[in-house]
Amino acid sequence: MGVLGKDKVTIGNITVNGQEFGESVYEPGSTFTLAHFEGILGLGYPSLAEGGAIPVFDRMMYQNLLEEPIFSVLINREADSENGGELFLGGIDHSRYTGSINWVSVSQKGYWQIEVQNITFRDTVVCRNGCSAIVDTGTSLIAGPYTSLRTMFPDHPEMELGMGEIIVDCKKLPVLPDLTFTIGGVEYTLEAEDYIKKFQEEKAVCLYGIQAINVYSSKGPLWILGDVFLAKFYTIFDRGNDRVGFAKSRHSLDSRESTED
Repeated sequence: MGVLGKDKVTIGNITVNGQEFGESVYEPGSTFTLAHFEGILGLGYPSLAEGGAIPVFDRMMYQNLLEEPIFSVLINREADSENGGELFLGGIDHSRYTGSINWVSVSQKGYWQIEVQNITFRDTVVCRNGCSAIVDTGTSLIAGPYTSLRTMFPDHPEMELGMGEIIVDCKKLPVLPDLTFTIGGVEYTLEAEDYIKKFQEEKAVCLYGIQAINVYSSKGPLWILGDVFLAKFYTIFDRGNDRVGFAKSRHSLDSRESTED
């Protein structure tokens, strides 16, 4: 709960005038209690904005502050890295990916929502007849409907799935199966080292980077392609053409070698 304010916001060499801010004065729940951040930079479509506010990226477009109506994201999951990644406003950093960019249309303009043809894990296929997914940097894990995860992880206790944290023996990592999302006819495959989160304190603990969350839209239950997915694929959000592009990330942030689109 709070109030709407206005001010200038500067990111790099871009200064946006008259930007609305949601200034919170009361935050129920635990979301921000232990958070290592103090705010949210909303980059979804305007229909998601509270109080009729215009999102910051839209104001950048309206004020002609961008070369292109595009922003691109590289995420680095290495906890000991000095660089967590890169948000590129106004274009594509071609040094951050290898191979070609595969594009898929936005199916509903609110979240960055796209259509997924199927999802394969072991010999299990969920979303067999297609489903919708949100491409979301604000979600740490991959999230899916509880019924789908129950099918994918039949041997795990219901409590684990209900809490959204699925534990796995770290010794099993070499034999864990791939997790593949087919989007726009292209297979995006995550290996165990991509989707397992390893925590090392006194004893190593491994968790699947996948959690059960029921999120619904007019097209049915939604999957969320969060940071576990986006860390492997450089992601381009194209507002000019209402589409999302994926390419294989190049994680060396020191590399400035150009690649062809």
